Amino acid sequence: MGADEPMPRRFVVDWNRIKERHRAWWRGEGFLFQIVAPKKPMEYPPPKDLYQYWADPQYVVGRWEEYLSSAYFLGDAFPYIFVNLGPSIASAYLGCPLVLKNDTTWQEPIIDDVEELLNLHFSPENEWWQRTLEIISLACQRAGGEFIVSFTDLGGISDILSHLRGPAQLCLDMIEHPEIIRKAGEWITDLWFNLYEEQYEILKKYQEGTCGWLAIWAPGKSYPLQEDFSCMISPQMFREFLLPHLERQTSFLDYSIYHLDGPGAIKHLDTILELPHLHAIQWVPGAGAPPMRDWIPLLQRIQKAGKRLVLDITPEDVEPLLSALDKRGLCLRTLCASKEEGERLLEMAEQWNLR
Repeated sequence: MGADEPMPRRFVVDWNRIKERHRAWWRGEGFLFQIVAPKKPMEYPPPKDLYQYWADPQYVVGRWEEYLSSAYFLGDAFPYIFVNLGPSIASAYLGCPLVLKNDTTWQEPIIDDVEELLNLHFSPENEWWQRTLEIISLACQRAGGEFIVSFTDLGGISDILSHLRGPAQLCLDMIEHPEIIRKAGEWITDLWFNLYEEQYEILKKYQEGTCGWLAIWAPGKSYPLQEDFSCMISPQMFREFLLPHLERQTSFLDYSIYHLDGPGAIKHLDTILELPHLHAIQWVPGAGAPPMRDWIPLLQRIQKAGKRLVLDITPEDVEPLLSALDKRGLCLRTLCASKEEGERLLEMAEQWNLR
């Protein structure tokens, strides 16, 4: 290849079309249908240990690039790298020991005395934070405009508190030491904004717009928010302790999605729907729950409140959901066994969408 010849493109993506489709979706005007299908088996050397798998920038980015090369991204799907060190990693940035496993990570509590929550400290030199920035930086440098790089999963504010204190103890703290929990939550929210901004400063040098682990592109600052700990508390406690953080986060972001996970979180839906700056909700039925098509009344309730919907579904769910839901602001995401199956599903969805 000559010095003046362009490098061959690894991924064929019509970014202008993808971005315009996502812009319309955020405006509540468009329908997104994202399909991923296998192209070939992944061929990547196994890691020498779990630390390399999760935290070595060269290995992590290389493994993601191999995955992107091994898949078809159809419809409104696009190639992206999720900078993933496990759920709610921000608690590890605050000192929680990070336990590495093959398919996930978790954090061990470190706060024995609730008063210690008033003296939390974040060191920019924290090992996991530095690995996060290194992975983001390397992924951005390697993207070449061909794929999007995501934010890491910072976690919900109560989820971070739960990691620091332990979930059962945090429930007791909310009853016995409510003012300490409120103050700690405010401090962690401030830190959350700072961690977001530092990642954003890297990302915006290399790419237009942002995405989080949900792989919904947005033209400005975006993020999928969550409070998975909320399943353990009452709607009144959610309103008292969690809603203030979500109000601040949704006001800070240009585009936001709330990750509503499992039947235990439904009791908080009315409160979440009150957030004026929240754009969308991702509903996840949870393990062992009925399929997505059995939740249509709940999904219609969300749409009636003016929020967009993000749904991860099976191909069998596409027709009943398109028949029952407003297509405007609806995002369906599924996996197909082959490119041909995905393309047929796209054609059928177009016909169902016109009904």
